[in-house]
Amino acid sequence: MTEKIYLKNPYLMEVNAKVIENKFEDNKFYVKLNRTIFYPHMSGGQPRDKGYIDDIEVYDVYEQNNEIIHVLRDMPNKDIVKLSIEWDTRFKHMQQHTGQHILSASFDKLLNSKTLSFHMGQDINYIDIDTQCLTQNDIDKIESFANKIVFSNFEIQNYIINKEECSKLPLRNLPTVDEDIRIVEINKLDFSPCGGTHHRSTAEVGIIKIINWYKTKKYHRVEFVCGVSALNDYKEKNYLSQKISKILQVNQNKAIETISRINTDIDNLKKSNTILKTKLLSYKTNWLINSSVKYKNIKICSDIVDDFDLNEIRKLISNVTNYNNYVVIIGIESEDKSEILLGKSDNVSIDIKGLFDTILTKINGKGGGTPSICQGGCNDPKIVYEALEFGLSLIKEEIDRKEN
Repeated sequence: MTEKIYLKNPYLMEVNAKVIENKFEDNKFYVKLNRTIFYPHMSGGQPRDKGYIDDIEVYDVYEQNNEIIHVLRDMPNKDIVKLSIEWDTRFKHMQQHTGQHILSASFDKLLNSKTLSFHMGQDINYIDIDTQCLTQNDIDKIESFANKIVFSNFEIQNYIINKEECSKLPLRNLPTVDEDIRIVEINKLDFSPCGGTHHRSTAEVGIIKIINWYKTKKYHRVEFVCGVSALNDYKEKNYLSQKISKILQVNQNKAIETISRINTDIDNLKKSNTILKTKLLSYKTNWLINSSVKYKNIKICSDIVDDFDLNEIRKLISNVTNYNNYVVIIGIESEDKSEILLGKSDNVSIDIKGLFDTILTKINGKGGGTPSICQGGCNDPKIVYEALEFGLSLIKEEIDRKEN
């Protein structure tokens, strides 16, 4: 069994160890040592350590049958090797994991809410709390209480007990093993079975910041960051706050008020725009009807527009074809493509889908529709006029064919 030095002394960054076994598989070496300072990946919810064995990068570390397996791209050429871990990663993980103990203990003591699970991520961590009710006031109290524990610089200890001794301690959660149970104790405030790396005192956590919380079907998920991660989170959010304030040309403490006012202005503009668009569509409908060209017994409406979107054009065509004996063809002119819409009244018997397919073939376009209205186009912005003229000629040919 590998001696897990990281549990006894998580501050040790370098150590020598003996290679016990190695295996080559899938272009990787899997190495067992007599002892290690490398924490295995996602053991107890904590990510692995990063570092080197004799200057060879360790790509992965995992635990298997109480043995720690180190995954390398190359094999050390000595039996006694030097292990070195990346301290910034270890320290960050210690801050997040110790902070989680403090935060979970705070929920337990103030709200009598148990922690169901814990996840440590690259940027944020979360705990799932066994409660159906959690308010902003609760979050504020929990966060303040947790940080008082941090700032009090309480001693943190870890020790091994057996199963019988568990009943003598007020454990926050039950152990998952029956022997060699490792307890992490925070100055008689919290006792928790845990196999992670932790600080010697709560002050090293720096600060605990809850950044989000929300309800799921069965519990509340609380997202948080600690120490260095909290500092990075603050830097990023402070930068964004400064950038927003600069764009708005107001002080940071006025940004929310200004954004709220802008949102109100936008809502009012949207309402005004909707009213104007409705009036414009009504005007355009009347213009199309009045400018229609009667061919045989069918009234043909055509136009090329650049001030309406597709939904508005479809509404415009529907407005016209609600009347009998109309066929409408409209082109949309834009910088990067040409689009055509073709529609007819229900009492007009011509096959506009067939006509539209012919138009699409002519312009090498794509599209489709229903027996009443079709739309499509191509990536050539200059072809819209040609497509409209071609469509008009097809409509007249189809009307002639129906009469014959």
